[in-house]
Amino acid sequence: MLKKSQQSSDDLFEKSSMSFGEHLDELRKALTKAFIWLGIGSAFGLYFGENIVKFISEPLKASLTDFYILQAKQQFKKANGEEPTEKMSAWMSTNGVVPERVFVDPLDIENSPPVALDKVAEVAAQDESAAATDTVPLTNKEAQVAANPWKGIDLDKLERLQPVLLWRPIQNKLLTFNAMEGFMIWLKAGLVAGVIIGSPGIFWHIWQFLASGLYPHERRYVYWYLPLSLLLFFGGISLAFFVIFRLVLGFLLTYNLGLDIDIAPRLNEYMSFALMLPLGFGIAFQLPIVMLGLHRFGVVSVELFLSKWRIAVLVIAFLAMVLTPADVYSMIGLFFPLVALYFFGILLCKYMPAGPGLGSRALDPQG
Repeated sequence: MLKKSQQSSDDLFEKSSMSFGEHLDELRKALTKAFIWLGIGSAFGLYFGENIVKFISEPLKASLTDFYILQAKQQFKKANGEEPTEKMSAWMSTNGVVPERVFVDPLDIENSPPVALDKVAEVAAQDESAAATDTVPLTNKEAQVAANPWKGIDLDKLERLQPVLLWRPIQNKLLTFNAMEGFMIWLKAGLVAGVIIGSPGIFWHIWQFLASGLYPHERRYVYWYLPLSLLLFFGGISLAFFVIFRLVLGFLLTYNLGLDIDIAPRLNEYMSFALMLPLGFGIAFQLPIVMLGLHRFGVVSVELFLSKWRIAVLVIAFLAMVLTPADVYSMIGLFFPLVALYFFGILLCKYMPAGPGLGSRALDPQG
């Protein structure tokens, strides 16, 4: 009698009106509808793809601006023995410029009278007109100087050169190394945005499929699980994009600053990192929902989750190291929230216990 009862409790479809084949058919329908939502989201994502790429590029541009301003402040301190004033730093940040040291001949400046601003366009037009009508061929010496400026250098003139500080715009634009890179990044940004935009519909159909395997009185919980799942998903994405990004970029650029190395960020490498990291955070934040699902279907008990929490923390630390770039901020930024979500998942499992016939199949910590 005991064997019969135990065997009955091990049947996943004992209380279900659907067979295994019907469950597979429901899974196929749910995935089809989820892909339709993904297609709709991707269509919107591709339509706004250019704006999405520009928006995602903003954290890097802000970090590059901070990097070059810090570099300029270091150079100022090295030359003057003290930090620049806050007013100077704020002015550089507001205008997006940094100083550049060049050498000029004072005699050339004296012999070039200043031109009024309203005359600049007129002078430029006259120069273009003169250049267009000037058909006098260059002499051999002039041609050599034009082709090789070093040949025309007056060595006596070098002794007169004086350093002058000019202000140049900060170079914070992303670079591409081939013509296809921009298109591929636009496509990738649109698809990733499609997952985020279509996530409410995608999550809904997945939860509808899971609800078909629950008891009738348990299916109402889906209306609690879905908002919680979406909240965790968007919470992970927001944490990664609005907090972790700036910390990670600032941390990595400090090494360039310490080594006195400029940076030429490549579009493909940055966008791959910027698109996948928030998506990875959003998926990782589903941990409490996964734990609750394992518990509801009787795979793991609350006692097992509690007794193995040290192993779980170790696994989370390993995943945080593997799934994030090689920097301390992103690893900590993923590790601590996941540990908190693990214990939050235990609370969900404890206060939303498994239904009859399901909890008996849960793994016991004592074996």
